[in-house]
Order: sequence, then C-alpha cells, then structure tokens
Amino acid sequence: MDAATSDTTGLILSATGWASGELEAELERKQAEFSGLLTRQGALELVAREKGVAVERKAREVKFSKLAQTSPTDGNANVRARVWHVFSAKYFTKKTVYGDKQGKVRNIIVKDSSGDATLVLWGKDADWPQQVKLKRNTVLEVAGANVKTGASGLELHSGLSTRISLSNEQEGLPVYEKKVTPPQALASGALDVDVNGRVVTIGRKSEFQRVKKTGEVEKGYVCDCVLQNEGKNFRLVAWDANCAALEGLKQGDDVSVEGASVKASRDGKELEIHAGWASNIVVYQNNAQTEAAIVQSSLAQAMQAGQGSFDAVAATVAEITSAWSMLKCSNCGQKSPLKPDAQKNCGCGGEFRKLFVVKATLADEKTSLECVFFNEEALALTGLSAIPADATTLIELKKAEITGKKLVFGLKIKKNDFTQAVEGVISSVSAAPS
Repeated sequence: MDAATSDTTGLILSATGWASGELEAELERKQAEFSGLLTRQGALELVAREKGVAVERKAREVKFSKLAQTSPTDGNANVRARVWHVFSAKYFTKKTVYGDKQGKVRNIIVKDSSGDATLVLWGKDADWPQQVKLKRNTVLEVAGANVKTGASGLELHSGLSTRISLSNEQEGLPVYEKKVTPPQALASGALDVDVNGRVVTIGRKSEFQRVKKTGEVEKGYVCDCVLQNEGKNFRLVAWDANCAALEGLKQGDDVSVEGASVKASRDGKELEIHAGWASNIVVYQNNAQTEAAIVQSSLAQAMQAGQGSFDAVAATVAEITSAWSMLKCSNCGQKSPLKPDAQKNCGCGGEFRKLFVVKATLADEKTSLECVFFNEEALALTGLSAIPADATTLIELKKAEITGKKLVFGLKIKKNDFTQAVEGVISSVSAAPS
C-alpha cells in the first residue's frame, strides 16, 4: 500500500468510525457497482468524497510504460501512444438491480514503438474524442487506465481515476502514413478510406428498425449530406451514433471522414461514402465566407443541362401547388387516404406506410419548374417534425411562410411517366448561404 492510499484509508476510518473490514466491504461494493472499472484508490477517493473526507492529491510525475510492457497483472498503466483508428461510439443496455441502464462505449486503436492496444472509453469518456476532434496520428497520454486482455489483445479501459490528454511528444512513436483519398480515386468496395469535403447540402436524420443476429429488434439511425472536394460532389451516409456528428451541420462546414467504406448508390450511378461503426467523422465549423467556395447551380443551369441529378441548385419557392398525406403499401404500392381508422395492412399482406407529398413551383430569374417533395424533404420544406393527417388544411396555413424562401435543393430532373412533362424530384433541402 503506497503512502497516498494509506493516508486516505486512515482519514476514512477516523471520520466514519468503521473497522477496517467494514471499509474493505464498502470498497468491494463500489468496485462491483462500476463493473470492476474502478481501482481500489479510485474507490477510496469516491467513498471519501461521499463521507465528506477531504483527500489531498499530491502532484507526481507520471512515468509511462511501453504497451508491450503492460499486462492485466499490473492493474493500472500509464502509456503514451499515437491514435491509429477511431471507432464510432456504440450504445448498449445493461441490466442492473436498479433497472435497465443505458451505456455508451467507444474503441480507439493506439500504437507505440512496441505494439498496439485498444483504448476503451466508457460513458462520458466516449464523447471526449468528438469534443476534441480526435483524428489519426494524434498523440495521447493515458494515465491510470485499467489493463485487460480482450478478444483482440491488450485493452486499456477508462475509469473514474483515468486521465486522458493530448500530447505534443512525438519521439519514438510510429506515424500513420495512409493518405486522404481524392474523390476522383474512390472505388466501389474500398474499405478504411479517409476522405475530406465541404458541405453542399444536408439531409435529415431518419429512424428505422433493424433485426440483430440474436433476433432482437433495435432502432437504427441514418443521415446523409453531400460533400464537395476539388469541384466533385459525393454523398456521405452516416449511420447510428455517427449521425450525432452531423447534427448542427451547415453549408460550408468542412468534414473529415476516417475509416469509411465506399458503396454504389441504389441506382448504381454514383459512389457513396458510408460511415458506420468503424468510422470517425470530424466536423470543422466554418463561417459564411467559406460558403462562397461551394459550386452551386442555378435552376436555369440545371434545366439547360437536361435530365439528371444535381446536388446544389439555388432557387426560390414561388408557389405551393398542393399537398396531401396518404398510406402506401410497401409491398404492392397500393395507395389509400390517410385516415385515423385506416387499416394497418394491405390486402396483399404488405404493411401500409405513411407518405407525405408536397408539390411546389421553384423559380429563379430565368425559369421555373414544378417539383415534388416526398416525406423527409416535404417535412424539411414545411418545417414539420411529423407527417400531418390533414395536409391540405395545414399547407394552406403554411403557404405564406414558405412562399418566397430562397433555398438550396438536391434535385433530379426527369419526365413524368404519365404526362411526359419535365418535373423535378427533390432529394434534399438546405438553407441558402447568408
């Protein structure tokens, strides 16, 4: 037992009147409460705080060990290592005697000259990488990490007494050499790709359900945005916890994506960057001056180019033509009016899903185009958070607010299958640069 531990123990025993066995039982209970992530000294300090015992912390020099020299028998370790890969946070539910408890964890691969390890951050520590914009090649100093052996090897777990900080010390550490991939060099199927881009348009976060391998159903989230680099636009699709990195995103912000995968879009015409659990998204907020660097098209330029997709078209909402809500079968496509007593399932056995549609005329100084907004884009245009039951009445109330707005749209221009008239289908809605 070191001097600090001995002093703390004596102070607690003196203040509480406990016998040493009672204190040991309380320390074991505290460590069990924190699933073994709390060191004995950490448990002592926590108990001391609860009992109103002032514990003086003496500053001491931290001595760092090589990763290869640490083992679970050491208990705790202090290491200095370079960030090699940052994973997204993951959420989990843990059953306790007090009920279900929501938790969060994030893994970071770190390396020094002797080897590598997984730094496992729990709870609020899992948010820290996003707060400091942690990226590959950053040097970390980790003091008081709990050493364990996991499925992938050495693990360093954060606890209440763990301190993690950024360091400028580079000597003797390996360097991550992989370069950022330019948009022109992206290839479908590529993994662990790093890309950068400036935000052109922003989508909305959507919730869905997925079935895990265990058969359990869980909620999932997806959000997308269009980035631009070297004059080329590409779509970033963020999944689950990575959606949080895109919250508050605005046009002109710079985004760095690490460890992404490259996939073909649903129609097979474009490549998309997908950021799942193995990816890290870092956002750099920029001011309005940088927004001018984004290449936008006017509505007239898009129509002159003919049928096709355009990621950033600036136009004004000239008129709201109509709006309606309905139910559409996910299986056969049959539609029916949206009513409170409407049946949940179609006659074919498919499930009816809500569909919100708005038709509006967009215009600029030279031309105009009737466009259709579906679901998320219709909600973004109208400023609603849920599909309305009475869309016709609601849109009449919202017309004055929406008409005259200048926005930036993701737009696909095509011919209507029935009328053969040229129309637009909106894929995203963003605020225009100020």
